[in-house]
Amino acid sequence: MWMIEQAKEHGVILKDDVIKDNNWNIVSSPIIHDKGANKIDPPTFSLVGDRDFSYGNGTSVKQAKAVVGGNDTAWARSQVSYYSTWCGPSESPAVGLVDMQKYNDWLVGQGINISYAPTSSTQRCE
Repeated sequence: MWMIEQAKEHGVILKDDVIKDNNWNIVSSPIIHDKGANKIDPPTFSLVGDRDFSYGNGTSVKQAKAVVGGNDTAWARSQVSYYSTWCGPSESPAVGLVDMQKYNDWLVGQGINISYAPTSSTQRCE
């Protein structure tokens, strides 16, 4: 998984057998949580909840204005099926489910391979 490989590249020592035995190398629950204090469906990343996004060259923009790999916030939102009702803790509610096939197709185009389990189309908050 990409995050595991990133950690290893930065010197974090991980036990591959423990990761594999616990299936921590497989995305199995691609739920989006929103810690941004947004209360609009789908979230619009209001100024209250918008985070700073820093590029490698030292510049930064608000997350809603960020462009990564040629894709913007509208594109990123198109990868998520938003719940009509949010659920979970108010400080980090579940707001939607990532379309893993779309996300995987994009990652492959970026040269990144991940493993993911088939996800249910059932919206967990309804």
